Amino acid sequence: MAVSFSPSEDILGIVADTSSWGVWQPKLNTLVILARRDSDMKIVPVWINYATGSSVALSAILRYISLSSIIEFPPQGINSPLVNVAVLTLEDPSHPPDLWSMSGDGSLTQVTQINPRIANRKFGTVHLLQWKEDGKQARAILILPSNYVEGRRYPTIVTQYPAIIHSRTLFSFGSTDVDQINQQLYATRGYAVLIPDISEPARPELADGAGVVASENPNVIKAFARQVNAALDYGIQQGYVDPKRLGIIGISNGGYGVMSTIVSTNRFRAAI
Repeated sequence: MAVSFSPSEDILGIVADTSSWGVWQPKLNTLVILARRDSDMKIVPVWINYATGSSVALSAILRYISLSSIIEFPPQGINSPLVNVAVLTLEDPSHPPDLWSMSGDGSLTQVTQINPRIANRKFGTVHLLQWKEDGKQARAILILPSNYVEGRRYPTIVTQYPAIIHSRTLFSFGSTDVDQINQQLYATRGYAVLIPDISEPARPELADGAGVVASENPNVIKAFARQVNAALDYGIQQGYVDPKRLGIIGISNGGYGVMSTIVSTNRFRAAI
């Protein structure tokens, strides 16, 4: 069912041919944008008629869309100036990226199945945790174990990388953007995975104009630790996280996140 489009939503981009940057026109005078709904991180395709200025939002897509691999089929200019199908790369928490076609009415059809060996494998379910911290919206991705039983607490690995809003990739397969490791590797082995959004406060400038690195800025260190601990506290409060079995991991800037957190608390049994 079509719904009105709110311009306050986060516009990801226009569906276009990445080889020629021609805009996909599924209908006359119409282009398509993809918007991310802030309330639940779902992606909504929006049909915009640039002749009338009207817009219609279609049903949300419960998948992550790679905007770097949108193509048109058939190529623009063959037989008609309009192109009926766009091909997108889509993935979701239980399925790796594959090609899908989107028709002019917004319906999706899977085109490829690149990794059929895992098609029937059970993966961890993904949830968006949301709470208020100092009056502001805070979020974290929670991946529950593939063998999750409601009401049971699980050993939890906090995977983090400061200054990246990971909740925007809620529907990706394994949340690999956080440290290049597919987090389902942990979830399929009985662990819960908590991936908090961590904002980074401004760093003071040195005399030569260089910014102070995280390890030398106590405000940054405290901010990292506060946000990680707040996400853990909320996960414990919701009954998912076992407070006695916690680990934390991070690479590169995530290493600063690990260091910043473990010097503020002794709640972790392991840190990498």
